[in-house]
Amino acid sequence: MNKKCLDGVKGTIRSIEGLLEIGLLTLAYYFIWRNSYDRGTFPAYFGYGKYVLTGVYALLTIVMFHTFDGFQFGYLRLTEVTVCQCLALILVNFITYLQLCLIANQLVAAAPLLILTVLEAAIAFLFILLYTALYHHIYPPKNMVMIFGREDAIDLKFKMDTRSDKYRITKLLSEHVGFEAICREIVHYDA
Repeated sequence: MNKKCLDGVKGTIRSIEGLLEIGLLTLAYYFIWRNSYDRGTFPAYFGYGKYVLTGVYALLTIVMFHTFDGFQFGYLRLTEVTVCQCLALILVNFITYLQLCLIANQLVAAAPLLILTVLEAAIAFLFILLYTALYHHIYPPKNMVMIFGREDAIDLKFKMDTRSDKYRITKLLSEHVGFEAICREIVHYDA
């Protein structure tokens, strides 16, 4: 499969994963909204108002996840994606709290949105674990041997270690070991 096609498949998988996660986070918001806020504090939403609020929440979450690189499963480290998504969720829920206060024309209870934030952080962490494992299963990093001539070339290893989603240098081999030793060793690696 060529690289362009492979990148398209990765993008499609990330989009599906992101939509599933956003869908579940939006359902959690809708549940909190219906059970905590939609009881007397706000004007009656007989029509589609509650769905508009839920849609705005979903859209805001998507924008914040993109802003904070929260959809970079497999590309960023697990902790980095977790921090990105948690920061995005905190900001989204803070903006949503302000939005709810403006709609109610008074300060509303913050506890339900704090509970929502903790619940969503747990949901996001589970999705991140699942998606990162799935990504690494479908696209395992290349097991590599690095052949170097000068000692300062090892700096390249540290650069490539930042892309652990693609490359894993598991052996460093100096050119001084000889051509035959290098040929015997490289057959055990992907690149």
